[in-house]
Amino acid sequence: MHESALASLPDGAFVLRDGEPYVVVGAALRLWTPAGYTTRVVRGSREAATVITPPSLVEHLRHVRSSALPLLHPSAF
Repeated sequence: MHESALASLPDGAFVLRDGEPYVVVGAALRLWTPAGYTTRVVRGSREAATVITPPSLVEHLRHVRSSALPLLHPSAF
């Protein structure tokens, strides 16, 4: 885990918020659950975040533009 500015994170990065895993999707965070993504929270522009996605993968997500596999389950949108 590492700290980062929430506004600087790319889509697909996961962060902890109140001990729960959320994925970054555009201007929002979506709570991950085994049944899919649920609660939507607006991403704060000045917040710091505990990032659970490894730094090397965060950097990859910053630069990836397409994939043969969908990045996120449809419930994230």
